[in-house]
Amino acid sequence: LSKHPTIDVLVITQGMATTQGFTPTKEGNDEKMTLHYFSRIAIANALLPALLNSSAESEQNSDSDSDRMKKGPVVMSILSGGIHAPYENYQQDFSLEKNYSVRNAADAAGFYNDLGLD
Repeated sequence: LSKHPTIDVLVITQGMATTQGFTPTKEGNDEKMTLHYFSRIAIANALLPALLNSSAESEQNSDSDSDRMKKGPVVMSILSGGIHAPYENYQQDFSLEKNYSVRNAADAAGFYNDLGLD
């Protein structure tokens, strides 16, 4: 942050494709969820001081009633492109330890990204 104290746009795209089941990290989180969700939130959080220093201003939307993105900064997390569904068991099994499937992992990561970066 000392070399780049201001960030106007942050694009986060890391990911992996695998059909392995729940694969715990040393912290006990699934590797895929760690990469697709937790690391994205951690990166945005770590860079938050530089993002808050942004002086970027986006063009206003043509819809005058919209309050969306009138000023920067912008954080864009590219993951599932709107093809995921809400993960229904997030309250009972946030980390997917009991309900792991490829579909649930994809849905949870997309759902959590939507909520975490909204």
